[in-house]
Amino acid sequence: MLTGSSSAYSFSVGGIKQIKNLLSISFSNTEQLQSQSIFFPNSSNFHDVVQTNAATLRKLVLPFSYLLEMPNDIFGHLTHLEVWNDGSSKYVNELPRAFHHATQLESLVIRADGCLKILNTIRMGASTLIRLTSFKLLISNKEDSIYYATARQIEANTHCSALADFLRAVPLLQRLDLDLGMYVSFQILFPCIRELACLEVLGVNMPFNFRTNDDFMFLARHLPDTLTDLRLGARMETREILRPSTILPLVSKRTQLLFHSSLIRLCSASAEG
Repeated sequence: MLTGSSSAYSFSVGGIKQIKNLLSISFSNTEQLQSQSIFFPNSSNFHDVVQTNAATLRKLVLPFSYLLEMPNDIFGHLTHLEVWNDGSSKYVNELPRAFHHATQLESLVIRADGCLKILNTIRMGASTLIRLTSFKLLISNKEDSIYYATARQIEANTHCSALADFLRAVPLLQRLDLDLGMYVSFQILFPCIRELACLEVLGVNMPFNFRTNDDFMFLARHLPDTLTDLRLGARMETREILRPSTILPLVSKRTQLLFHSSLIRLCSASAEG
């Protein structure tokens, strides 16, 4: 068993291949060592260790570019999978293959960093994720003008529809965290979220605009009654939207709801620009 917080471990090639019975393996520059896990800041032997521990491995964190070389049996016992964009977005097409074999998966984290096409890709493999209870998707890239450009709203809504299809395929979700830094039609997304009958925790951060009270009330009507924790990040054009009469429909049927509104940002019409 390996433990630690920030120390670096060095192994010979032969030594690494002898490390067995690991529960968690991470190829990441930020994640700290966990009990019974090994941290790889940069290692050409990553695949060897993963293959050696295929039977015991439950959590795997790796970049997009490593998906191609991962054998199918690696995914069969995983309960937690996290993938992140290392600039090799062409490899996201390997995700449906991973999903097909990851029938025990309970938690999925995707750090896409501006790779919008991943939404259409994950839709294709979602039907096998029958045990998934937690899904986190971070796709923001504030430097890309698509996220606030209305000229590409149609394209963005197509991606949003793909995400909605994915969510419909994983009805057992209890926790959902979305950071989609693109223009999003909440009329497309939130009716789908409403169908998640087990959802308890929801975090949504995306630059849709609440222009009127009706917009906010639409959202309130399409949140599951099962929610106990809601974090909402959006843009508003008027503070009037947060009047008590507007917030009340959101919380009246959810007496245990913890509502985080600190991420809601006030903007003027000129900020659409």
